[in-house]
Amino acid sequence: MDDKPIRADPARAEILAQVTKRIRTHPDPLLRARAVQIVLAADGVQASGSLADPRGAVIAHNELRRRVYELATSTELADLKQDFHRSGQHPARHVGDLAFYGLFGLSGPAAYLLSAFAFELPPSLNGFSIVAMVMAALTPIAAYWSYYTLHSSGPDARDWPCIVEQAAHAAYTGREDQPPIDGDDDGDLARRRADAARALEDLLAAWGHYKLDTEAWYLTKPLLHDTTGTVATTVAYNTAMADLTAAVEALHEDSPAIDVDRALSVADRAWAAWYDANDHAATVGLDDRSPTERAALQRLNTLVARLTHSSANDPELAALKRGITLCLDRIHTVSVSWADIAALPVLDNHLIRQLPTGTIGDDSTHSDEGATR
Repeated sequence: MDDKPIRADPARAEILAQVTKRIRTHPDPLLRARAVQIVLAADGVQASGSLADPRGAVIAHNELRRRVYELATSTELADLKQDFHRSGQHPARHVGDLAFYGLFGLSGPAAYLLSAFAFELPPSLNGFSIVAMVMAALTPIAAYWSYYTLHSSGPDARDWPCIVEQAAHAAYTGREDQPPIDGDDDGDLARRRADAARALEDLLAAWGHYKLDTEAWYLTKPLLHDTTGTVATTVAYNTAMADLTAAVEALHEDSPAIDVDRALSVADRAWAAWYDANDHAATVGLDDRSPTERAALQRLNTLVARLTHSSANDPELAALKRGITLCLDRIHTVSVSWADIAALPVLDNHLIRQLPTGTIGDDSTHSDEGATR
């Protein structure tokens, strides 16, 4: 991102404080997760600067720009963005601009009228009148385009992403590294402790929803339950979930504010890791799996979908079970099992009793908890 500092202006400082507060207190975890992603991307830029890898540095800078753009254009900050742009508009300056561009826009029509009525052009110059008429029609459009372009890409517009990036850093580091806010009362501390616990519950619920989505589980996002440890985003998510679980379980009624704020910071990291892992899994799909596993997962998705429409007395049930077992035996890099299939709420209860109970792979603890919610 552009490293130039924000100009010293009380109005801008107030906007920066408002953006920081919005990020820290907004109920949507995606907004806070995007702020964490900006901080992590900035760390990646710093790390790439210490390595002799120009290509890696460019990739890191582009990733940071993308993260900042996502947060700067989010609907949750739209009203603050409007306030920021209004704070940078000075009526006197804009009146002068409008006067200048207005005169510039009138110059074309004036030239045409002057050439058409004040002077009598010879017949050989009739073509000039046509050209002057076209220029007269286009000049106001050009004037408006020039005004819009200059002001939409001016310092005010370029400063907004800088403010958002600085607010993301302030919101993220402010929670974990700065001392607790003076005047914390028991009620506010209890609310923040509950927020940390709710973040864990919501993440487990998101995992459970994913696990019950057969198309996502087998076909579109199997990397989310990869067991090889080679998918960096999945490893980061599993680590973040373990850290969040430990941080929340360590909280109690007498926990100090610094422990509660640290748990909230870990929650923000976990949400960021979840979105990163989810996005990466959706992007890759089955492309990085072997042809054998890719075919088995595709076939498994079809068979499980068919199973959800079957009954206990379905004559094709035995063939379905054999086909599913064959697919499960060919999958070794993602966690899949008969237990996952039996947990689907759309299955007939009498049918569930006829399904095998053996498992393939190793479902993580938080995966099982999330599926039961």
